[in-house]
Amino acid sequence: MKNYAILRFFVCIVLIQSCNQDDLPTTDPNLFLGSWKLSSIAFDGVESSEISDCTKNSLLVLYRFSENNPSANAELYDYALNEMEECVVVQSINQATWNTLTTFTNSGDTSRATVLSYTTEQEETVSLTLERVGEFLKITGNMPINGNDTAINRTYIKLGQEFP
Repeated sequence: MKNYAILRFFVCIVLIQSCNQDDLPTTDPNLFLGSWKLSSIAFDGVESSEISDCTKNSLLVLYRFSENNPSANAELYDYALNEMEECVVVQSINQATWNTLTTFTNSGDTSRATVLSYTTEQEETVSLTLERVGEFLKITGNMPINGNDTAINRTYIKLGQEFP
């Protein structure tokens, strides 16, 4: 049994040494930087048929890591109409982070994803995957909504930049 553990250890070392950074899919952080405006949203696979002009004010801001505040490099602002029909921020998350994570599986496969993470007011951790698709930024994952774990798919378009 001891020999088997030693053999597994050496196999892991060989696999790690044979895989370098160039072998992993690249996720360029510059593709994500900036301010993004909400353009569509879907809950549990059902796309909202119409997003109000107010909801379209919802923003996602992604900026570089700062040594002064290493736990916050993203902000999320969701807008909706209140009872008086005023467009107000209904959710503001200022202590969010985004970074690229590399995952290694038991079979030796690696994958790289860019993840946005934050903690809700109810102390629940949310991790959403970011993906750049053309001029859009897509966010997918699960998050608690009204006490239920809900699949979410949001699409944002970058503010203040022309796309080729």
